Amino acid sequence: MPSSNREPERQSPPAPKDALYAQPSVDADHGAVAQNNSAGGSVYAPIIKIDLSDRRLPADQIVSGSIPHIPPALQPREDLLRSLRLAGLGVPSVRSVTGMPGAGKTQIAAAYARECIDAEWRLVAWINAENAATVMSDLSLVASQLGIGQPGMPMEAIGKLVRGRLEADGERCLLVFDNVTDPKAIRTYIPAAGKAHVVLTSSRTIALGMAVTVEVFTESESLAFLEARTRCGDPSTAARLAEELGWLPLALAHAAAVIAVQHLTYDTYLNRLREFSLAEFLPLPDDDPYPRGLAESVLLSLNAVMEADHSGLCKDLLNLISLLSPAGVTRDLLYSAVDATAGPAEVDAALGRLSSFSLLAFSADGTKVMAHRLVMRVIREHHIHGGLLLALATLACEALDVVRRSLGEGSWHLQDTRDFVSHVTAMCDHLIPVLRDDDPVAGVLLTLRDHALSDLDSLYRKILLDHYRVPLHSGLRESFDAQSHQFDMCAGDEVTVRVKLGGTGSHPVLADVSYEVLGCATTMASASIMADMIIGRTVGEAMDINEAFQKLIRSRGITRKDEDLLGDAIIFEFVSKHPDRIRCAMLAWVAWEAATTQALTQWSCGST
Repeated sequence: MPSSNREPERQSPPAPKDALYAQPSVDADHGAVAQNNSAGGSVYAPIIKIDLSDRRLPADQIVSGSIPHIPPALQPREDLLRSLRLAGLGVPSVRSVTGMPGAGKTQIAAAYARECIDAEWRLVAWINAENAATVMSDLSLVASQLGIGQPGMPMEAIGKLVRGRLEADGERCLLVFDNVTDPKAIRTYIPAAGKAHVVLTSSRTIALGMAVTVEVFTESESLAFLEARTRCGDPSTAARLAEELGWLPLALAHAAAVIAVQHLTYDTYLNRLREFSLAEFLPLPDDDPYPRGLAESVLLSLNAVMEADHSGLCKDLLNLISLLSPAGVTRDLLYSAVDATAGPAEVDAALGRLSSFSLLAFSADGTKVMAHRLVMRVIREHHIHGGLLLALATLACEALDVVRRSLGEGSWHLQDTRDFVSHVTAMCDHLIPVLRDDDPVAGVLLTLRDHALSDLDSLYRKILLDHYRVPLHSGLRESFDAQSHQFDMCAGDEVTVRVKLGGTGSHPVLADVSYEVLGCATTMASASIMADMIIGRTVGEAMDINEAFQKLIRSRGITRKDEDLLGDAIIFEFVSKHPDRIRCAMLAWVAWEAATTQALTQWSCGST
C-alpha cells in the first residue's frame, strides 16, 4: 500500500492472471486494437495517440479520452498535485478539484493524468462530464478498451461495468471526470471500493471525496509563468500586470500569448489593457460578471490574431467553435465545415495560430480542439453586442448542414450522431434565445434541430431495443419483501415486480428490484430501465423518478430537473405519442409502486 505522499511508481508490475483488461491483439483489417470480449469476437477501439514524449506507450497500458495537451509554460503547482497523489486506506482515492472559472482546475487534473501515464499506470481515462451524454460516451470508450460489455448492452450498464471492474481491480488506475455539472449524475459510476484513483473537476462545490481547492496564481507563480512565456524580465511591471488581471491563470495566459507573439513589453500591454473600453465590445452583465480582467485579455487576444488573419479562416473557425459543444470539436468536423474554402492543411495551420494565442487548446492525441467556456462566451456576447450574431448564426448553420450531408443521412455511426446532436443542441441553446422569430436563420436552425432530433429518436429506439435484448436485473429473486403482479387486458402483457428494502431509519433504500415480463419490447425495456435506475436509491428518490416518468409518458410537460432524474427513461418520450404503447411503458412502474407500497407498510410496522 502506498504511503500518503508517495509519488506514482515508475515501474509497472506484471499483469495479474485476472487482469484489468483483456490482452489486446492488432487486427490488420480494421486498423485498430481488438479487445477480446466474453461474448466472442472483438470490440474495436480506436488507437489512442498520446503526444507526451518520444517513447511508445507500454503494451499493457490503456489511455482513454481527450486529455488536454501540455500548455505553454505550465506551472507545476506541486502542492495541488501532491493532494491528488494521496492514496486512501483500502478505499478509492476520490478528489474533488474545485475553484472559480479560469483558475486552472482542468490543467491540474490533466497534469496528474499525464504524470500517471509517464509512470506507466495501467489505466488513465479522461471523462468529459459536461452532461450525461458525454459521460456515457466516454465511459463506453473505456469499456471497449477494457474489453468488457456485450453488444447491445445499454450505455448506463456499460458505465457500471467500468465501475465494477475498477472496484475489483483498480490498482494504478485513474479515472478523471472533468467539468462536472451534475454530481448526482456521475455518482453511480464512481468506484465505492478498491484502489482506483478518481479526480473530479468542477466550478461548483462537490460533496464527494476530499476537496482540493484551486485558487488563482500566487504572485510568485504569476511572475514565473509570465517570465517563462514571454522572457521579458521586468518583474515589478509583471507583478502590476498580474494584479491587474486578478492573478487569474486564464487571463494571464491570454496576456502572455499576445506579449510573446507581438514582442511587447509588459508596460505596453498593461497600457492597452487599461485603455481597453470593454463596454464598446461586450454587454456588462450584472448577474454573471466575468472574472476580473478576463474579458479584456480575451478580446485583446482576438484583436491580435485577427490582425494577421488575412484569409479570415481563423475568425471563421473560432466563430463556429464558439457556438458548438464545449466538449470539443473534431478536426474532421472542421475540415468538412470549411471544405469549400480551405483544405485540411490550411485548417490545421489556422488552429495552430489560434492555439498560440491561447484561444484554443488541443486534446493530447490531437484529434479534438477545445475552447475554454469563458472564451466561447466572450466571442458570442461580442457578436451579440456588435449586431453580428445573425450573420454568424447563418454561417454556422450552413457549416453544420455541410457536415450533416458529408456524414451521409441514414448511415451515421453512433458517435457521429451523438456529436451532431450535441453540437446542434448547443447552437440552439446559444442562438434561439437571442434570435427573432422572423429571422430566416431561425428556420434553418430549427430544421437542423429537426434532423438532430430525428437522429436522437433513432438513438432512443436503439436504447429501447438494447434493453429488450439484454434486460438488466431480469428474473424474479427469492429474497423480497413484497411483490405485485399487473396484467394489461388490452395488450395481454404481464409484469411481476418484487421489491426488497434495506437501510435503517426512516429512509429505506431499494436494496433490490427484480421482475419477470411476458410482453412486448416496450414493456420489457421499461422494466429493465426502471430497475436499473432505482436499485440503490432511497424510496423517496425512486418516487420522484416515478412521478417524473408519469409526467413524461402522459405528455404533461417535464422540467430540466425531471430530465436529469429520468436518465435512459427519457427515451419513452416518443412512446407518449402512441397511446396504445403508454400502458406497456407504464406497466412495470405500476407494479413497482404497488409492491413498494406494500413493502413500506411492513417496514413501518417492523420499525415501530
